[in-house]
Amino acid sequence: MTITAQQKKTIEDAYVRLGALNNITWTGYRDQLVNIEKELERGHRRFCHGRSYGLTVAQAAKYFAAKHIIDAMNGQQYDIKSYLHVKKSCFLAQSLVANYGDTIKEAMDGFDYDSFAALDYCELVEA
Repeated sequence: MTITAQQKKTIEDAYVRLGALNNITWTGYRDQLVNIEKELERGHRRFCHGRSYGLTVAQAAKYFAAKHIIDAMNGQQYDIKSYLHVKKSCFLAQSLVANYGDTIKEAMDGFDYDSFAALDYCELVEA
């Protein structure tokens, strides 16, 4: 399955809305989160060398950045013991929600959460 135009639009909409995180302090938090996810995705793809993917590294990074923020907004919380086994980007997303939750909620106002929840990485990467 190749990623559809609507799925791309949903991911891009979340990414654009989360741009509000780049304007809070001197740190571009959204870009920082996406860059972490790009590195993780590149590493995953090196491990699975030769496989074809239905979405780009950048699209996968944007998807996971938004997913981690949305998961944190929905109450997902990791404890310090989890730090060794959970992606560091999940902790960054949770910290961003804890510190800037109101800004994120405002930026995501009107976002189609149902369409985003229907996205499945395993299906999106199938070529």
